[in-house]
Amino acid sequence: MLITWGDLYLHGCEPNNKLFEYAAAPVRFDQLYKDPWFIFPILGLSLSLSQLSQTELVQYHLGNGLTKSDLYNDAWKQYYLVGFGEEMFFRGLVLEGFNDSFRAWEFSPNASRHLSIFGSAAVFGLAHNGQGLSANSLSAFASGVYLGYAYMPEVNQREMARVIALHAWWDILISYAYFNNAEFFEGQSKVEIPVATISFRF
Repeated sequence: MLITWGDLYLHGCEPNNKLFEYAAAPVRFDQLYKDPWFIFPILGLSLSLSQLSQTELVQYHLGNGLTKSDLYNDAWKQYYLVGFGEEMFFRGLVLEGFNDSFRAWEFSPNASRHLSIFGSAAVFGLAHNGQGLSANSLSAFASGVYLGYAYMPEVNQREMARVIALHAWWDILISYAYFNNAEFFEGQSKVEIPVATISFRF
């Protein structure tokens, strides 16, 4: 849904072959290894995750039908898509929407760029509450600022594939680091997985 909204805002109902490029962005290592916007935060994250303390360990209580390998397999697919969907929405729709509005209000192109990056980062921060493995609002805001500048490093430059890859790998690395340091407990109750959930945060 977030990918669709972002695509509709950016391209209307016109065919958009860029979506295929965006979908493959996290596995385009031939491009990622030489992109400092991607490399430096991922290296920094990897170093910090190697220092996880005992106080940051997570406990998972597994019911019948859910295994440790299921969590690992699902995390890859889940966070791959989270990076794709959230970036298409927060950078492709929210940031671009702010930028278009500021430009319509006759702000300069550079002022519009900075204001839209911080505005979309604020919305990104409000969408996170720190529950589970989700970032808290302040760290999500800071990440949103970085992702905003990575997406729009210059007034007329857009790098959607970069921020999709960065967001996806950030979430994947965090989830796997916590899994690798977690305690798993087997339970007897069956796991019920809802077909769909809807939540709102104000």
